[in-house]
Amino acid sequence: MRSIRRGIQLPLLIGVPLLTLLMGLMSALLVTDRLRSDFDAALRAKAQVFASLTQYVGADRQIELNFSDELMPEFARRERPEYFELWNAQGQLVERSHSLRTSPLPRGALPDGVASLRDYRTEDDRPGRLIQFGFTPDQPDDQHRSVKAAPATLLVGVGTDHLEALVWRVYLIDLASTLLLAVVLSGLIHRVLDQGLRPLAEVATQVAAIGVGNLGARLEVSSTAEELGPVVARINALLAVVDEAMTRERQFSADVAHELRTPVAELKNLAEVGTRWPADAELASGFYADALSIAQQMERMVEQLLVLAQADAAGTTNAGAAQRTMEPVDLQALVQNIWSGMATHAAPRGIVLSTRLHANREVLSDAAVLQMLLRNLFGNAVQYSPTHSEVEVRLQRQLGQSWEMSVSNAAPDLEQADIAHLFERFWRKDAARSDGAHVGLGLALVRSLARTIGLDVRAALTADRRLTIFLTSRLSC
Repeated sequence: MRSIRRGIQLPLLIGVPLLTLLMGLMSALLVTDRLRSDFDAALRAKAQVFASLTQYVGADRQIELNFSDELMPEFARRERPEYFELWNAQGQLVERSHSLRTSPLPRGALPDGVASLRDYRTEDDRPGRLIQFGFTPDQPDDQHRSVKAAPATLLVGVGTDHLEALVWRVYLIDLASTLLLAVVLSGLIHRVLDQGLRPLAEVATQVAAIGVGNLGARLEVSSTAEELGPVVARINALLAVVDEAMTRERQFSADVAHELRTPVAELKNLAEVGTRWPADAELASGFYADALSIAQQMERMVEQLLVLAQADAAGTTNAGAAQRTMEPVDLQALVQNIWSGMATHAAPRGIVLSTRLHANREVLSDAAVLQMLLRNLFGNAVQYSPTHSEVEVRLQRQLGQSWEMSVSNAAPDLEQADIAHLFERFWRKDAARSDGAHVGLGLALVRSLARTIGLDVRAALTADRRLTIFLTSRLSC
């Protein structure tokens, strides 16, 4: 697995020292180049001084150098001396420094007025710098100006060992400074990365600490980590969804276990009694009827749980919603068709249907899911309505593809506080919802089915104790 820290730190630890070294080398080259330029400029200035001290004298045009060892002791000293030579146009040595004892300075042909600088080895075998300068000496006496003056050649040599030593010191100081800067920057990079990636490490630690037992925990990130905000928000949202799902599943499992415990216990009791009196045919016949009733109740529960699970899965995935076929549905025909199936339960109790839908009233929805939804809603209304009451279905509004309908019935046993629990799984009002025909999944199934076809569901209880379930489409107008 690729490390973010290594991916950032390694290029910085390699690139920053190399860049620092390159910049240091460039600065050292600039400094040493300037030192050598200044050195050459000083050597050229010294040669100009010698040229200014040289002149032609007398009628025979002799070259004379007004030089004194006292004024320029560097040309006479024994240790690290400097050197000069003056030659006339005929190639005769006019004068040389006392520091030149054995060998002359290397001289080449050079036109008048031109200076040449080059490296050479001094008489005492030191690295040096030599300037050769061709010039015409001054003529102070005017009576001889008609005679053309001949050029002279001046050579000045200076040892560069002290300059090279200074250059090496510059390079060493630059290298030491570069290494020190690289070490400091490496430490700074490490510290900055530690501080910069600390929020990531904190988030990783918090994520590692979250398990099945503490899904309610949420990630926290310092206010300085602005970039991590969206990531932490998404993780927290995901944790909230997972926590809600796990809580719902745990509650669902507990509710199923609780609801199945009673019919299973009843079946067990019937079996125990049947084994004690197996010869009693009348008793056994009653046991069979009771066992069949319990089995049918369990079958209805399992079927509703399967439909509820499918609806929940479809309502929480885009794939499930995409599979729904939205088409115009005739509400009047659909409601009448579903209610006709309820007649065997509603008619004996005097429960009638009242519709305010108008003929051929069409809405955009999934016909199959909407039929299943309304069947559960009507079944719930018939089951819990008092005798000789009315179930009313009304189309509240319709504008384009947006619509809202309501199903209301009398609910004398409900209180305002019960509305918040109506859509909970296995919830039943103690007085009115304790029989075995229903298991408390009808309205929970209504809500899940509504979610899959883009409907919002809400409930309201009026002052005269009529329960109204509203179905509102989320389609745009």
